[in-house]
Amino acid sequence: MKKLLAIASLIIILTMVFGTAQVYASSDAERKGPNPNAPDQTDRKATQLAEKDQRMDALATQKAERMEGKLAGKKFHFRGEVVAVDATSLTVKLKTDEEMIFTLTETTSIKIPTLGSSATWENLNVGVQVLVQAVKSATDPAAPVTTEAVDEFTAVKVQVVPGKPARIHRVGVVTAYTAGESITILAKDGNEYTFELSETTKILPKDRVDLLVVGAQVTVISRRDPTGGPLAAQGVVVHGEDDGGEEVEAPES
Repeated sequence: MKKLLAIASLIIILTMVFGTAQVYASSDAERKGPNPNAPDQTDRKATQLAEKDQRMDALATQKAERMEGKLAGKKFHFRGEVVAVDATSLTVKLKTDEEMIFTLTETTSIKIPTLGSSATWENLNVGVQVLVQAVKSATDPAAPVTTEAVDEFTAVKVQVVPGKPARIHRVGVVTAYTAGESITILAKDGNEYTFELSETTKILPKDRVDLLVVGAQVTVISRRDPTGGPLAAQGVVVHGEDDGGEEVEAPES
């Protein structure tokens, strides 16, 4: 009887030990196994990369905006020859032979030595040298995006650079004449030239003043306006049959 009780007790003890071992094994497996509630590692890494890209894009945008703001206020300087001009634009040929078009506005300052600050775009003559101070034009957000970036500039100030006031002589036949106002001649080179006349213009010789009419042969002496303005006659020499229409010395101004 005692032997049976001992055997039964042993069986019960072994059963309890085996059950406890299974419980510990199951718990350990659960700890080491994947947690279905934990987020997937691949998805978390992709999310982190996406967030990093967003931060980099934001920083790049902020940098571009700061740079654009700096360029918007920066003044650029150009020098060249006036090729064309109207109320809204000025085309200048640079020393590199590149032509640049500047936008003119109501606030654009135009300075010409002979006119001061009262000059307008109408006083800018083709062929004169100018200094242009400009800023980059504001970009139109509605404008189409192109693959090639083109810088556009708005002129802030345009200043004529005066050249050397060279003295010129033109010999030719009078084709139009208004006393005290203007004289036009057909010169020997085949071109017509118009000169302004004023109270200081000398008509020589004095005894030929009445012979200054259309068809008369003359020499017109003028100084070229250093700012490219109209030619103004300093003197008009009326030729007679005895001088053969040759050029003569300019009268003293």
